[in-house]
This record gives sequence, C-alpha cells and structure tokens, in this order.
Amino acid sequence: MQQQQPPISRPSSSSISSANQPNGIGKETLKIIMKKLNQQLHHEFFDSAAEIGSLMISNCFNTIVGGSNSRNESMIEGVSPYNTSWNINTCEFCVDNLAQTVLVAFKEKCQLSSVPNEEAEWLQIFVDLLVVYSRALIGNSEFMRAKQYLSQAVTISSYILDYLSSKTPDDKKKHYYICDILADACLKNNLEDEAEIHLKSIPKEFRSVKNFMKLGDIYMKRDKSKEAVACYQEVLKMDKYAISAVEKLIKLGLPEDKKKNLTDYYKKEEWLAKLVDAKYYAHNNQHEKLIPSLKYLEKSFPNNVGLKLSLADCYDQLSKYNEALDLFKQCYKMDGYTDLKTSIYATLLQTTGHPLELQTLSQRLLTTSKGSAETWLVMGIYYTSRSTLLAVAGVDENVESNKIAFQHNMEMAIRSVDKALELNSSFVLAYLWKGHLLLMNQQFAKAIMVYKQAKTISKDIRIYQGLVKAYLALPQHFQDALNAARLAQKHYNSKNDYKPHILLGSVYTMKEELHDHAHKEFDLALKICQETDNEFGMEEALLGKVELDIKRQQFDAAIQTLQSPNLKQNTDSIQTKLGQIYLCQQRFEDAFQCFHKALSLNRFNEIARQELLKLEEAPAEEEPEEEYDM
Repeated sequence: MQQQQPPISRPSSSSISSANQPNGIGKETLKIIMKKLNQQLHHEFFDSAAEIGSLMISNCFNTIVGGSNSRNESMIEGVSPYNTSWNINTCEFCVDNLAQTVLVAFKEKCQLSSVPNEEAEWLQIFVDLLVVYSRALIGNSEFMRAKQYLSQAVTISSYILDYLSSKTPDDKKKHYYICDILADACLKNNLEDEAEIHLKSIPKEFRSVKNFMKLGDIYMKRDKSKEAVACYQEVLKMDKYAISAVEKLIKLGLPEDKKKNLTDYYKKEEWLAKLVDAKYYAHNNQHEKLIPSLKYLEKSFPNNVGLKLSLADCYDQLSKYNEALDLFKQCYKMDGYTDLKTSIYATLLQTTGHPLELQTLSQRLLTTSKGSAETWLVMGIYYTSRSTLLAVAGVDENVESNKIAFQHNMEMAIRSVDKALELNSSFVLAYLWKGHLLLMNQQFAKAIMVYKQAKTISKDIRIYQGLVKAYLALPQHFQDALNAARLAQKHYNSKNDYKPHILLGSVYTMKEELHDHAHKEFDLALKICQETDNEFGMEEALLGKVELDIKRQQFDAAIQTLQSPNLKQNTDSIQTKLGQIYLCQQRFEDAFQCFHKALSLNRFNEIARQELLKLEEAPAEEEPEEEYDM
C-alpha cells in the first residue's frame, strides 16, 4: 500500500533539523535502529533487515529532501534530476539518480541552515542506511539491486569525504569500506571491469588482505600475471597463513627455483613450508615428490583426515591402488560424514570392482551431503557401475529389459555428473567422468569438447589420456592425438612419472613408421616404474609393449612379455591381453578361457566382456564333409 505523504509546512530556515515530518523518525532513533539492523545482518535475518532498512531509507530520504522547492541546477555541476520545481509531494524516489537528488536538496538546505553540521549528519546516516540495506540485499542474493544502491552510497560518501569530513584515516576507511562492498556486488554480477575500478580506487595503504586477494583474482582471470603476482605477494606480507594466495601463485606457473621465495615466508615454521611444498607438487603432478611432504605433515599432525585423504589420492595417481584403498577406508572410518575426495574413492572402487562398497558410499553421501558436487559425482559413478553390471549380465531371457535398464542407468549417470558440474564448474574429476561416459556411448566429438574444457582448468594427465583416446577413435584426428600426447609430456613431470611415456607410446603404436619411438617410450616408462617399485605402472608399460608386438604381428614375443616375472599373471588385464593375442592366432578356445578368467577376476572389465560377446556371437565354423571312395 502506497504511503500518503504528509503536507510540509516550510520553516524560515528550511533546515533538516527543523523540518521534521509529523511521522518522521529522528536521528538518534535512526542510529539505534541502525545498530539493530547490523545485528540482524550478523544473525543472517536478511529479509527483516531489508524490509526495515527500506522503510528507514524512505524516512531519511524524505527528511533530507522535504521542504526544498528550488531547482538550483548549479548545485552539483549543472546536474539536476528534475524538470520542474518540486517539493516532497512531487519528488520521485529513483535509485538511478538517488545521490544526485539527495545532494541537490542537501546543498540547497545547507545554504539556508544555521546548523550545517546537523545537515551533514543526516547525510551520513543516509549513506549508512544505504550500506546496511545493500548488505541485506546481498544476503538475499539480490546482487544487481545491491550494486545500484551501493553506487549511490559511494557517490554521496565521496562527496562527504571531499567536502564535509576532516579526512582522518577513519573517515577514509569508512568510505573505502563502501567501495569494497560495491566491488563485491559487481563481482557477484560478473562485472569485473567495474569491480577493478572500485578496488583500485582504494589507495594501497588502505587495502586489506581481502582487497588485494580480489584484485589479484581479477588480474589472474585476465591473464595479467605480473599484476596478479604482486597482489598475492602483498597478501602474504600481510598474512603468511593465507595459503589461498600461495595456491594462486602456484597456479600462475611459479617455477621450482622460485618456490624458495614462497617458503622464505615460513623460515621459522617448517610445517608451513612443507604445506607449501605439498601444494606446489600436487599442482604440478609431481606425486613422487609430494609423498615425502605429505608424510612429514602427517607425522607432525597425526590423525588428520584431510592429510590422509591427500596421501590416498597421491597413491591413486601413482597407481598404487592397494595403498590408496586402505587409506581411503581408514579415513572414512575416522570421519563418516565428510565428502572430501569421495569421488576419487568411488572411482577407485569402480575400477577395481567393489560394487557393494560403492553402493554403501553413495547411500551414505545421500544422507549426509546431498547438496554437494562430490555426492552427485559419486552417484554418477554408482549408476555407471550399475550399467556395467547389466552389460556384464550378457545375453539371457531378460535381454530386452536389461537393455532398457542399462540405458536408464547411463542416462542417470550423465544427469548426475551434469549436476555435479552445475554445483562446481571447476570439478576436474566430473569432467573426466563425463568424457568417459561420452566415450562409452561412442560420442567422440562431444567427449573431445568436454576434455578440452577440462584442460582449461587443469593439466591432469587423465585429461590428456581421455583426449587422446577420443582423437584416436576418429582416424582423421591422429595428428591431434599426437599433439595432445606431446603436450601432456611437456606439462607433466615426465622424468619422474611413467604415464606420459605410456600415453605417447600408445599414440606412436598406431603408425608403423613410429613403432621404434613407441618402443623407446615404453622402455622409459618401465625404467621409471622399476626404480619406484610401481607394480601397476610396470604392468601398464609391459602391456603397452605387448600392444606394440601385436601391431607388428610378433605374437610369440607378446606372449613371452606377458609371462615376464615382472608381471603378476593373475590379473584381469593380463588375461584380457592374452585372450586378444590368442584371437589373433585364431586360438579361439584359449581366448575364450582367458576372457572368462579376466571377468572372474574383475566383472567390470569392459574389454574382456566385449571380446567374449564377439566370440559368443560369431557363427560356428562348419566342419568339412568327409569324402568317401565309392
């Protein structure tokens, strides 16, 4: 309901203090209400703070503007929001020119007032109300409205600072605080240009850690590395515990020889220096170097779930799956409510064939963390697992219903992964799973787009592995696959990790003229794995060599490699590859037994399942009829 404005009896002085409306609220009462509004913001009662704040702004606006009927356009450099002479009954409250309206009225009344300080006090109260109201709007996610009101507050506050204040440090801090909140509102509206202007308007000596951090983030987003580095360094000078700034500096490509500049901040606190090392090695995929840093931290801070989970993740990246599984189980026994790294654990459970544990994990997360991106990715992995189980079921009397259920679970898997990305657009593992699902559905072009998107966020080797797989599925993209594999080797620390060598070797294997290069890459990978005692890595490297022998049709050499003492013979991967070699040699019975054995070891082995289906669906060879002499 629109509030009816009371008539104004114009006093001779036209001062604000003597022009109070019959139902107006005085200054002292407004100050008390303002304290109450700040308390409401502290308690996150944003709705009530916004409603009462709006009423107080109207009251203060009407008090400042009421009684003025001049249209002196020279008050603010010739700018006036009015087309005709006006008073309280004709003045329109418009957010876009609110500051101009109030300042025109204020300056006019100051000329007529005998107590200009009181007029200035009303103006400051109005600014404070605008700020409180805007904070309530931000709390209610009304970011654009908040930005508009804060813009008006900054304009009036700037006028107060320049013409009405003593320009003390406290006066300046009050103004720059409003600039900071306005920058926040601009960022909430994706207006980085405006946010940068408002943050840069705050002199360096008045900038807080938060100001430098936000400005650094803007520079980083715009590839202004030099300016971003300077901002993050200022953050660390002010707060050495601001590890977020360390992570940003590492993301900007800090070389290892410059890492000492970071750890210099922590000369007296070795645990902080080790934490910086851990952040650096994790970002640069140097997992062999990361393990000692994590173990030092774990020894310094025993029973810390976060550190143990990071170590489990590291073991997973190094293909030390048994160690990773044991640590993950230990962590979630310690804290059954956390969702930290649960998607990594779920991926490990899926690939190593633990469907019951995966189901239990997904059910637990739906109870404890339904709104998290981790939970939805775990659900996507769970639905993928169900799809694989249905596929493994093979041909039976329920084949049609199995196909429908398979398709339903695949759709649910993709929806769940999309939900995870909706909640966290920088979730690298979610991109990896989406790409994997698209590859499963033979949507190779879409998979390439997903992996490319992930590549802008992270240099994770698995992104390049997926990208190479998608490219190789499209014959015309061989050169793209080769370029991606070479780029992975450039970004990854290939001297200490075997995976880039295997990836590049797998691409070289596809072209006969590059087979010698492939052999060299697999040998390099094998050497690294032997030096680091990595059994899973050795298996991958030897399987790569076997694939190369198969391409060269050197089947006996491939079988000899598979029977190497460096390999555990009783793994599903070995049995699958052996079955493929027997197929090439047309030893179908031996191949059949190998694929069955592979599936008995891991029923989620998709390659073994597909090869077995081909064998079962192949028409039986007709035996030649015996000829008899007549």
